[in-house]
Amino acid sequence: MSNKPSYLIFTDLDGTLLDHFSYSHAPADQLIPVLQHAGIPIIINTSKTFAEVTDLQSKLGIQAPFIVENGAAVFLPKSLFIDCPKECHSYQNYWMKTFSQPRETWIELLKAQGAIYSDQFQGFSELSAKTIANLTGLALEDAEKANQRMFNEPVLWHDNEDKADEFISHIKAHGANVLRGGRFIHVGDFTDKGRALEWLASLYHTDKSQQQTTIALGDGDNDTAMLEAAHLSVQVRSPVHSFPTLNNASFIYQTQGYGPQGWVEAITFLTQDILNPDNTTIMLEERKYG
Repeated sequence: MSNKPSYLIFTDLDGTLLDHFSYSHAPADQLIPVLQHAGIPIIINTSKTFAEVTDLQSKLGIQAPFIVENGAAVFLPKSLFIDCPKECHSYQNYWMKTFSQPRETWIELLKAQGAIYSDQFQGFSELSAKTIANLTGLALEDAEKANQRMFNEPVLWHDNEDKADEFISHIKAHGANVLRGGRFIHVGDFTDKGRALEWLASLYHTDKSQQQTTIALGDGDNDTAMLEAAHLSVQVRSPVHSFPTLNNASFIYQTQGYGPQGWVEAITFLTQDILNPDNTTIMLEERKYG
């Protein structure tokens, strides 16, 4: 057994591995294959859909499990996990572990219980791909993938923050979980990125001979559970909001760079014992924040 630690990288996308405005991942393009070669999985943990993530993994050359729709489901490539893990079932070329009821549950709840706010929000299911593209800056094809949701319903809010808080409290009181993302309010089941991280990390720990160190990177409020569940938490600097408060993280690294530049900054530093083993003089405690 190697004495070097082994890492699992769990990463948000928008505002983290992808630039908040342009969705570019260019700053990370050279580091990703280095991590792959070093045997460090890059596990996407996002509010995005199965269709969006598989497309992005193909573009980035990433081969790893991934987590979609704010922890609603974990997808394990059958090429990497030969046997079907407990509580999973087959979905295309993956084993799928679900933590959520289907999307239709939340669409119906919004229709029934959100009626008094009907002039103040629109669900994704009501929006055309062209409208989603205009709202997000995504290409039309990518906007179509963004609306291929399986487990939750994003909401576009039209009113002020006070009314949004009132709406969220109302929907929560009727049985839904609500998470704020970078652009939308997500209505779904009581899932979060942290619970999915813990389930997948435990699977790696069972299957492999050495202890895994989990690194989580995110920029928004909906990343909090993931960051607090990881051994090493990275808050990626955002151009549109301050760092969210973390109450239960054991180690916090706050990046100087924004988006993917901050992503590269943090990963290069935290995995230097593997990527640059001759330069390990900077101790982690020197970059602890909070």
